[in-house]
Amino acid sequence: MYKTLRVEHCELGSYMNKVKESTSTDSVELRPINVTSAVASDIGRVRNENQDSYGANQTEFYNLFVVADGMGGVEGGAIASKLAIKTFIESLHEHVSEDELRESLKRANQAVFIRGQEDEQLAGMGTTFVAICFTVHETYLLHVGDSRAYRFRQGALEQLTRDHTLVQELVDSGALRPEQVENHPVSHMLTRSLGPSQSVEPDCKRLSDYSRSGDRYLLCSDGLYNHVRDGEIAEILSSKRDSEAVKTLVALANERGGTDNITVLIVSVCDGAQNGHQDQRIPISESGGVSEQTNSSTFVGKHVRSPLSTEKLLFFSVLALGMVSLLFLIIPFFMKSDLAIRPGTAHLAQSLSDSIETISEDQKIAPSRFEAAITAAEGIDLLQARESSLREQKEDTVRYIEFFEHDQLKQKEQLNRENNRRENKELDRVRIQIERATRKLAVWHQRKKDSEGKGALAVAIEVAAVSDAVRSLKLQFDQITWKYLRKMEALRYEPDNIELKEQLLELQQEREQALLTLSAGIRDTIKEEGSKTEAEVAELIIRKDALLARLTRNIREREILTVLIDGSASERKALREELEAELRVIESEQAQLKPMNVSF
Repeated sequence: MYKTLRVEHCELGSYMNKVKESTSTDSVELRPINVTSAVASDIGRVRNENQDSYGANQTEFYNLFVVADGMGGVEGGAIASKLAIKTFIESLHEHVSEDELRESLKRANQAVFIRGQEDEQLAGMGTTFVAICFTVHETYLLHVGDSRAYRFRQGALEQLTRDHTLVQELVDSGALRPEQVENHPVSHMLTRSLGPSQSVEPDCKRLSDYSRSGDRYLLCSDGLYNHVRDGEIAEILSSKRDSEAVKTLVALANERGGTDNITVLIVSVCDGAQNGHQDQRIPISESGGVSEQTNSSTFVGKHVRSPLSTEKLLFFSVLALGMVSLLFLIIPFFMKSDLAIRPGTAHLAQSLSDSIETISEDQKIAPSRFEAAITAAEGIDLLQARESSLREQKEDTVRYIEFFEHDQLKQKEQLNRENNRRENKELDRVRIQIERATRKLAVWHQRKKDSEGKGALAVAIEVAAVSDAVRSLKLQFDQITWKYLRKMEALRYEPDNIELKEQLLELQQEREQALLTLSAGIRDTIKEEGSKTEAEVAELIIRKDALLARLTRNIREREILTVLIDGSASERKALREELEAELRVIESEQAQLKPMNVSF
């Protein structure tokens, strides 16, 4: 279905920018501006499918670049992200405007929604969407969801989009501090996305400070910024060309766990004199596997090492492990991450927070009382949590060292692969359940907001459809309302009838009381249903993250087994030395913690 768009709707290159000169003749000059780009999209280290998509479209009037991050079960996310880009591009006319961009994105939302309604296997599928459009006059930015756009200008990185997430709303309202967002258990609950609902309101704006030569725009899915910080993105952009930067950013996200699909698209605005580059064509991406494309060629990316030194990693490992210990007690599904072993490398330690510093795409969940739970637990003994974490690390490391003495490594590797396949299937099922439960929770959250802002009657019909108690209260209220209206109609013909006036007053008071009772019933039902769904989501997330933790450990175990089975003698020796060094670090920290416990 998308083959026809692979060239026609995905062409990059130089375009013309009309600039009105301040001259006596008021002439218009066409000034060529060269735009180059690079893109990389990777499945990550945990997912079975790449549900991210990207695309671009070039005409003589505009250049457009898009990244979309799909969600919705085994197939739905990939279908949603591709369909959204395809529909959006096909909806645009030659001379785009802010209003047209917004309406085209609404049509894309409608297309995804209808497709989900037509196929019950795709019900509720959706996608985030972020795009930048350079016209002959303006630069426009539009987005829905938590895929982001950044601008790198004169050495400084600026986030241009604001995530459509519940946590961002809580920050905006003052309920959360910005520093609480990064590791918040519900940090990725979307408040807006394309597809799940029949209508959506996208953010679309014109960049008032225009695009300049040297500007670099980065569009990405959350698989990047969940693992790579803004400062690190800026550092990589400042030292690498676009084609190298996209590879490095994707590799670094994978290096730190790769818990989600990762897509990075960089667009650079070059000086008008630099027209030596050939036009680049970026197709609407096919999901799955590793896909990277630059100005010159398409290539399959390789995982590369993080540029951080071993000493820095060890330092940040100790620091980060202490900071996240509290989360281990409050959220038991945050299990420790194993070190990523590679043949022939010297890795003493890898930061635990690199693997779990943020929750992946699957955990785009609705608001809950997690924050209150975390706040209430601030007095918990962090040393005890750290000791527990170290014990688990030591058990795993000792087990890995014992592998060197086993002679049935191939059987262990086969068992590892079978476990990985089984747990991936279970993970897919749990993800689908989470998506359904979180959509339900989002609905109840919206009903709560509507009832508080518009009044209980605004959601009475919806709540009555799922609650017998509210249905009964609404029926009583409706009956009293009809009696009240009939008496008012009668009073119009007999305005001096004292008895009618008294009856009307009684009915008015009765109606007001019925409304209070109905409103209380609606509030109680919203609270009860919201709490039940919160508990369901929390239980599913615990299951999902336990599976993710096991999959992460499986990956490390398989890498170690691969070195032991296929590696050279020097690689096996280096691996053993690395594991033994890691064990010494763990035992040293355990020894340091013991006297601290005595002092308590």
